[in-house]
Amino acid sequence: MENIQSSSLKSKDEVISDLKGLLELVNDGKEGYRTAAESTESPELKALFSKLSGERFGYAAELKEHYGCF
Repeated sequence: MENIQSSSLKSKDEVISDLKGLLELVNDGKEGYRTAAESTESPELKALFSKLSGERFGYAAELKEHYGCF
């Protein structure tokens, strides 16, 4: 039973790699939404894209906190 549990756990390096990948995706989304907000003339879309970009900023901060634990 112990071998099954330990084999399903990720190593520290794997977790760090996963966090880096997630952070990259979140940052890409943040920049994409920021660019979209700057590119549209619609106030509604500008507000939506700005909100979504801000959410991604928060997600990135949370991921960085977890990354700092390693």
